[in-house]
Amino acid sequence: MKILAADGISPEGIGLLTDYEVDVRDKISHEELLDVIGDYDALMVRSASKVTADVLERAGKTEDHRARRRRCGQH
Repeated sequence: MKILAADGISPEGIGLLTDYEVDVRDKISHEELLDVIGDYDALMVRSASKVTADVLERAGKTEDHRARRRRCGQH
């Protein structure tokens, strides 16, 4: 599985994904996200990137586009 991690996902969080291929891009524009999202199986974002309908339409690798949201607490 190939994952795009954007918006400053913590190194600790990325470290939990050792079984996957993870591409970390801390600052990605909406236009760039539209250009690359089709290359990934999953997308991890915080609040800077907006996952809009046009992003989901371009996420062609997955047949199921259900969004899952998980709130991660900060210490």
